Amino acid sequence: MNAAFPAPPMMTARYRAFLSYSHRDAAVARRVHGALEGWRVDAGLVGRATPVGAVPATLRPVFRDREDLAGGGQLSDAIRAALADSACLIVLCSPAAAASDYVDAEIRAFQALGRSARIIPLIVDGEPGSDEAACFPPALCAPPGAGGDALARLDAPLAADAREHGDGFRRALAKVVAGVLGLPFDEVARRAERAARRRQRVLVAVAAMMSVLALAAGGFGWLAEQRRAEAEHNYQAAVSAADAILGEVGEELIRVEGIGLDTTRRVIGRASQVFDDLSAALPDARELKLSKIAALLVFAKAYGAKGDHAGELGAAREGVDAAVALQAARPDDEGVRMVLAMARRVLGMALASRGDKVEAIEVLQAAVDGFDSLAGDADAPGARYEHGNALLSLSMLLVDSARADAAAAADSYLARAIAEADAMAAADPDDMRYRALRITTRTAQADRLRRAGDAAAARAAYVDVEAALRDEVVRNPDVPQFRAMLSAVHTQLAEVLDALGDAAGAQAVRERAAATVARLARRDGENRSMRAQHAGNLAVQGEALAREGKVDAAVALFAESQATLEALLASQPEDAGAALALDLALSRAATAFNAEGYYESAEAAARRLLDLREAALARTPADAEAVASVLRALHALAEAVEGGGALAAALALRERQLTLEAQLAAQGVERRSLRAEVHFAAGVLAWRLSRRAEAIPHYAQHNALLRALLAEAPQERNLRIRLGHGLLNLGELRVLTGDAAGARAAFDACLQVRQALVDAGADAPARLTELAWAQARLAQFGDDPAARWAAVESLLVRADAALPLGDLEEELLTVARIVGASRALR
Repeated sequence: MNAAFPAPPMMTARYRAFLSYSHRDAAVARRVHGALEGWRVDAGLVGRATPVGAVPATLRPVFRDREDLAGGGQLSDAIRAALADSACLIVLCSPAAAASDYVDAEIRAFQALGRSARIIPLIVDGEPGSDEAACFPPALCAPPGAGGDALARLDAPLAADAREHGDGFRRALAKVVAGVLGLPFDEVARRAERAARRRQRVLVAVAAMMSVLALAAGGFGWLAEQRRAEAEHNYQAAVSAADAILGEVGEELIRVEGIGLDTTRRVIGRASQVFDDLSAALPDARELKLSKIAALLVFAKAYGAKGDHAGELGAAREGVDAAVALQAARPDDEGVRMVLAMARRVLGMALASRGDKVEAIEVLQAAVDGFDSLAGDADAPGARYEHGNALLSLSMLLVDSARADAAAAADSYLARAIAEADAMAAADPDDMRYRALRITTRTAQADRLRRAGDAAAARAAYVDVEAALRDEVVRNPDVPQFRAMLSAVHTQLAEVLDALGDAAGAQAVRERAAATVARLARRDGENRSMRAQHAGNLAVQGEALAREGKVDAAVALFAESQATLEALLASQPEDAGAALALDLALSRAATAFNAEGYYESAEAAARRLLDLREAALARTPADAEAVASVLRALHALAEAVEGGGALAAALALRERQLTLEAQLAAQGVERRSLRAEVHFAAGVLAWRLSRRAEAIPHYAQHNALLRALLAEAPQERNLRIRLGHGLLNLGELRVLTGDAAGARAAFDACLQVRQALVDAGADAPARLTELAWAQARLAQFGDDPAARWAAVESLLVRADAALPLGDLEEELLTVARIVGASRALR
């Protein structure tokens, strides 16, 4: 196809192709249009350089003209614009097209643009070269020079032929795709056929499973009692065969790209119906109950892999309920206990995916306890793998838990998970599941190091994980989960590189992560998880751009991220995964925009963030973490509103923060440092609004809270620095309200706090200037002004020697010297 249609470099075009056809061929045009837009470009081809540009992940959009020509072959301005904005022209060739002035006019208009080499004929009817059934429009058949930039006469071998006795529809379509992409036909066709065979293998396996189970189920409705024993024997064989097929089908449904969510739902629906029919016929069959539970767990994992977390949770809960009921009937059956532990592991992960960490921890703890209680079956490959997964999942959730023993328990469970994964991978290195579990445990270990602040060790650990994942991507190109894991590791590695000061390296890694997830999201547009992860990566990129000062570019990325996540949430409001991703993206946006002074954008992000978190709090009003989340959103919103100049509104938000902080304190959640911070911010706002009487209690509360904290941790320098600021502001407010004694007491306390800092070795220029301000205030409102002004001068001279003074400190030094000189003159 390439040889027939040499292609110039592809321009930036709105449409991948323009589909030209006679409206008498509308039915086949709809079929071709749908097939082109639904064509799955092989992942190995995406991004490859070709004469027409990089290979895209999708052929969408393809323009299909739905207008009817009134007569005379005149094209509308809209059609001419679409032709000009199309990278190539696909002509459906038929006797009707050959007779159509409209099709001929579209071809000539495209030729006039100088793009004859990008015209791709597709024969759908007629016979090339036949006088009676000619199929090529005249503009395609004109000799060179007759039509300006016309193609030479085309014979059948130069056009894709969708007729049954020609290439056939699929092969002809592959030729057209090769022409659009600028790739050799054989490569496009070979990859498409391989993908189709793999999808077909899954569906054939599904059909086989259905047939086996349906045959087993069908016999029980009419068998006489004397034949039931023989039938049950046959049934056992059928269920065993179905179990084997189910395992393979489940893995394929989970792993293979190209199996859409709708197909997954249809497969699961049919399988569930067959199991229900069998259960009705054999309500007491243990093996059947176990098989159905196993099927439900496979279904849950398949739903989760496709991003349908509601379906995942429903199937997992049904599996656990069935296992609990079966255990109640068979309390001494260790096989049932093992299946119940497996079911709880799957349910725990489904709950975690939806953001319900508290219940997820409870369920996973029960799963781990169940595995630990097993005896003979504990080392069975399936049980051991699920056990390792349960240990790892529980460890990862406990890291962020409020449980008193969370950190120690998390480390203990992770160590056990690593040991299990290493042992399984060593015993069977060819099992991809064991290798994947080992990689995931190492990723969790790297994450622990990152959280602990050991950036160098974390980087080394992430680099090792990255190498292992790259190897898996090469070994398993059709398993998208490894690419998704690689992207997540790159995102975490970028944070570590930032901490190590390697900004360029961090940005390069972020870009690789974003590109990986973007490809996955484009290739599997139905996968909600991939779309959410892609949107989350856009927010990460936006955050990085904002830090670099490229705020306009950051705004665009944050907007795209939010739009994607809002759409996901609107289509499935109960999707906690999408809600969590949106929450994080909005939080990143609000923080980034506040830091860069883009307060209007920050306010919009923070308000939406607050809406989400207040809705979550309304569902669980006693949840301390939900209250804390609302407080963080209020803080971001108050900062944005204050930055925008709406001081009264900002003060109201700070007052609301204090109300919620009091609620947390009543629940026994200790946040005195944060509460002090809010009081300080509220005091500043009230002061700026000239509400001095309101500001004073806020500073008094701020100072009291910090004094209490210092009594418990006297070595904390930062607390002393903050207390010094609060005392100085309180003193100045008391001066303004006429409370001279109160002002002097506050200034004196401030001086003591700041003098103690400097005496303890905190003699940085900032600490020296702070002490100078305290001395200056006491010189104005206290005793011994001469000595104090002399101290001010001495402190500021020391500070200036280390770092040039700011404007206010320069003025203060001038005042101190003037006072000193005037006293000397006396």
